[in-house]
Amino acid sequence: MNRNNQWKNIFAVLMVLALILAACAKQPAATTEAPAAQPEAPEAKTEAPAAKTPKLAMIQFLKGHPVHRLMQLGFQEGCKDLGYEC
Repeated sequence: MNRNNQWKNIFAVLMVLALILAACAKQPAATTEAPAAQPEAPEAKTEAPAAKTPKLAMIQFLKGHPVHRLMQLGFQEGCKDLGYEC
């Protein structure tokens, strides 16, 4: 067997194994319950300082690559969903 073909076969087997492992990964359970009502806190006489929103940054080297652009868009969407400032 040609050495180049041997590496291609090993790579193909590794990719299939990676796909199988990814397919078997545990998915987070979706919750449909409403959050429990929180008790009302008594009003304070002084106002508490506003909480700072955490900041996240994603650094990429290839700005114009389409795959990296998709990753950036997904990162920004996730930031919004979790309440972070990007």
